[in-house]
Formats: sequence, C-alpha cells, structure tokens
Amino acid sequence: MNKLINGLETDYLDGFHYKFTNIREDETGSFVRNVASKIGGAATTTIAVSQGAVTKALENSTLKTTQAKVSDSMVERYVQMIQDGNTASPIKVTVEGVIVDGNHRYVAGQLTGVEPEIIPGTMSPSQTSKVVPIQETKVSSIDWGGK
Repeated sequence: MNKLINGLETDYLDGFHYKFTNIREDETGSFVRNVASKIGGAATTTIAVSQGAVTKALENSTLKTTQAKVSDSMVERYVQMIQDGNTASPIKVTVEGVIVDGNHRYVAGQLTGVEPEIIPGTMSPSQTSKVVPIQETKVSSIDWGGK
C-alpha cells in the first residue's frame, strides 16, 4: 500500500518494512533526495542521491561511460534495492573499461559500497566519440521510468 503524506511516500509491507524518499535542500542550495529504509525496526544508512554525492562516489573510479547523465530516481531505486539486500544485475563493460550497460546500477553500487558484478560488453563504433570519464556523470532529476 502506498501513502503520500506531506511529500513523504511510504510503502508498507505487512507492517514490518517501510521505505521513504524525501526531498531536501543541501548545503549548496541544491535539492537532493534521501533514500532510507527500515527493516524490522532497524534503520539502514540514509544515502543522499545528489550531484555532490555521486561525484564523490565516482571520484576514484577507473571506468568510463558514453552516458552523460543518470536519473536520480533510477539510482534511488537501485540504492533501495541494494539496501533491501537484493543484488543488482551485472553491468556490461568493454575491455577498454567503458560501461555500455548499467550506469545507474554502477552509481548505486558506488554510493552503497556494494558494486555490481561486471561482465564483458561491446560498444558500437559510433559511440566511441562519446566516451568520457565516469566522473563527468551528471545527475538528472527526470525519472527515466526504469523499474
């Protein structure tokens, strides 16, 4: 059952598990979403999905991407899935270290410290000119609709 109360969305499952997302302003004036959950009364760590948090989480990565943006809502869903104890699907990475499938899962893994498995992927030659370091990834507030 979903309830929306004063901007707080809550999912109730058998009265033992709930999760919520709320929007707040961070110290830079940017709006960020916090993802948190409680399972059986024990709270997990709240992870803010913001440009600053994503930039920090990706700062030491050696991977690259052709995707300039990630959707904060999609990253939130993967963060929640990981915090709920589920495993994200593997990401596909070329031998050159370019993520060709799984940017949102990778970012969520970096934020939570639980990286997804990496499997081989191939990139279309037409995408070569779009390759950038993963640190250049921008966070979009548009929900891309992935579940």
